[in-house]
Amino acid sequence: MNLRGLWFLWFLGTGVAFPALAVQRPVGKTVTVDGVAAITEGHVAAAKELAVKDALRAAVEQVVGLYLVAETRVQNYQLLEDNIYTRAEGFVNWYEVLKTTREGEVLRVRVRAQVGLIPLTERLKALGLLREWRIMVVIPERHVRRPIPDPAAETEIIRQLKEAGFLLVDQKQVAAVRAADELRLAQAGDVKAARAVAQRFGADIVITGEALSQWGATAGGQQYGGLTVQLVSCSARVEVRAIRVDTGEIIAAGAKHANGAAGTEELAAKTALTRAGAQVAEMLIPKLAALPAAPAQQVQLLVHGFASLTAASQFEEALRNLPGVQKVFRQEFSEGAATYDVEVLMSAQRLAEFLERHETLRPFRLAVTAATVNRIVARTRRPQN
Repeated sequence: MNLRGLWFLWFLGTGVAFPALAVQRPVGKTVTVDGVAAITEGHVAAAKELAVKDALRAAVEQVVGLYLVAETRVQNYQLLEDNIYTRAEGFVNWYEVLKTTREGEVLRVRVRAQVGLIPLTERLKALGLLREWRIMVVIPERHVRRPIPDPAAETEIIRQLKEAGFLLVDQKQVAAVRAADELRLAQAGDVKAARAVAQRFGADIVITGEALSQWGATAGGQQYGGLTVQLVSCSARVEVRAIRVDTGEIIAAGAKHANGAAGTEELAAKTALTRAGAQVAEMLIPKLAALPAAPAQQVQLLVHGFASLTAASQFEEALRNLPGVQKVFRQEFSEGAATYDVEVLMSAQRLAEFLERHETLRPFRLAVTAATVNRIVARTRRPQN
């Protein structure tokens, strides 16, 4: 094989994408905070150093507040103090002092600092304080006009998410919705349809989109060691969007391209899709890891057994008065079943317990028949008029 042929095979086999060689910037949250320190025995420089440390601690505390509600921070203050606050400088990517002022024997500084989200969230997770996001990945693939039975890009994305410590919906369950109309709408960018699919499986985040591969070229007839070497090359594109189910927010969106080569067109396509999937996972993981938890979450509640619309409205009013319930919106009422979107300052599991036991809802005699992290199904056993 001549030098040109060797170069061609090497390039196809590696699928090198030169932009991927760029250095990745650290993921961080930039905040502006103040720090203060006393000037002891005229040592202004030492006081400034202490004031900056105080400011960096404030920066880290502020970013921790994005991930933990006030109640959690208060209950776990000593844990946070020992493991995070006293080591605040270790979570700061960079900082700059914007202003320094002296008031008698007190020195104040204003600092802009970037807190590294990946190390901070990893530490919060290790302490058992970070919310676990349950992720559903469903990305149908096709090679030109032929579906690929075992999705390669989807498999690679799932593998990397698992290695990063995320909780995934069982792919056997996901297989049941691959042909659903809602999924086709979700692939086309319909956020409402994507949320509906994810809620069915109790997912907090749904990652969907599409993956496409196609034939590129065939390098054949090259002699090497007495053998004729023939490789087929394919190129692939994987496009995804990650949607937060409780808010409908698109957390991340993008597309990646890659090449692959193998002895058959099918294997070359899978190689290209796997490589593109790996690039997508590398894009998604930092954004998912840096995702702050909202103090309130959305839970979909489906209640069967209402005798009338009036009864469903009475339940809706009672639900609004339940402690921890922020908002209630009735989406639909049909054949005695009502669907509500409920914003709560509690987990769905806690809400499910309240539905059955809290005195506010006791007249409706609710029985919960199913509950996931963001969806509850119940039936009212209230005597019908």
